[in-house]
Amino acid sequence: MVIDVCRLGHSGERVRVSNAILLAFGALALRVTWVACASVTPVSDFAGYEQHAVAWLNTGTFGVAGNLAYRTPGYPALIAATYAVVGEHPKGVGYVQAALGALSCLLLVLIVGRFASPRAALTAAVLLAVSPTALAYTPVLASENLSTPVMLLGLLLVDNSRRAEGGRALTWSAGAGVVFGLLMLVRPAAIFLAPAFVLLVFVGGGQGKDSRGWHNRPARTG
Repeated sequence: MVIDVCRLGHSGERVRVSNAILLAFGALALRVTWVACASVTPVSDFAGYEQHAVAWLNTGTFGVAGNLAYRTPGYPALIAATYAVVGEHPKGVGYVQAALGALSCLLLVLIVGRFASPRAALTAAVLLAVSPTALAYTPVLASENLSTPVMLLGLLLVDNSRRAEGGRALTWSAGAGVVFGLLMLVRPAAIFLAPAFVLLVFVGGGQGKDSRGWHNRPARTG
């Protein structure tokens, strides 16, 4: 059965949900296996994230050396929440990040599927699923594990706002703004993406589906 996850390409084809879900489970299995086998000791920036998270749990205040913080709270919050549930061990965070990696693959299918063929969308997600770098960093306390799915979600909401009209467009834009704000709490360097997000929201936005040209050509029914 073909389910309308997202309209794709010039022909209006649709990605099969089963394929996208199988891909996500495959990405999850790879990452969980690597997390289970890997032995990671946080150092450098990674140790800094953990230090903030542990101090937050122990004192109820974000920051070290009193109220002074050298990191934004987004990623330490993920570590602290995980440690509060499973104990203070990086491997627990690694399993959470394995799920986030699988989520990134699904979001990538949805985003690429808006502008390319179903095969291109699935290929892009496969490349992310088996990326050596993405896999290697899954058990590491690196903020990219959280910022990647957050950024992809923001892009998806931005595109939704561009395709909508009136109040719905404003709602999607507001949602994208909230997600972008969260992204900056995870990776402050994301501030440099702000102009691109604004342009994506306002350039061509609010015109409705019928003005988007090839995005809205009639889908094949055969």
